[in-house]
Amino acid sequence: MSKLIMIQEQKTTKKNNVKLKSFFQLFTKNKLIDETPSQLLHNELRSLQRLLELKETNFIYAETEYIDVAIMELEAIRTKYSITVRQLKELNATNAI
Repeated sequence: MSKLIMIQEQKTTKKNNVKLKSFFQLFTKNKLIDETPSQLLHNELRSLQRLLELKETNFIYAETEYIDVAIMELEAIRTKYSITVRQLKELNATNAI
């Protein structure tokens, strides 16, 4: 009976270690790595490009009652994209000086 308890304890400790390790890996990926503002803006642009493609597809295949919503979503992403591009240009201009 004591062997059974020890085996169960070993299994639970292994599971907890895996959870803690993956949590720590996630924490280090998101919190501890310092990115420059330029890198952050480039990452934001990449994600906005993917969103833009998705919203364009939604617009193309939207049903007639949802076309207005698809247009508004598409314009919102386009506006955010243009603002991010402008911020990146301003940041590059200030770094060049």
